[in-house]
Amino acid sequence: LDARHQEIIRAMLRLRQKFVPYIVACVKETGRTGEPMMRSLEYNFPGNGYETITDQFMMGEDLLVAPQVYEGETSRKVVIPPGTWTADDGQVYEGPKTIVVETPLARLPHFVKNGIDLKKEGE
Repeated sequence: LDARHQEIIRAMLRLRQKFVPYIVACVKETGRTGEPMMRSLEYNFPGNGYETITDQFMMGEDLLVAPQVYEGETSRKVVIPPGTWTADDGQVYEGPKTIVVETPLARLPHFVKNGIDLKKEGE
């Protein structure tokens, strides 16, 4: 890989590390309850018409992930579920609503439910 792509991989690894405590907490919750760790929006927000959304997902109850899944695209629509959510770029959104976000290769759009400290959640 060239230097640019190597740095993108390093950035994604740093992002994963940031969420390790939350991911571990989700794994423990899954083991305790049997509920899936990765969930469709419909699972967490039933009755809102989210059953057809297949290109974004919830990690537990508090983290929404909306990856770019189409090669060559540089933006995507994201369905924000009910509640207040802070995006990885610091923007705050009040759902439910649909937004469009930029998706350069170096970005994995994700949204954290406001009021949640993901580091504390994992402790």
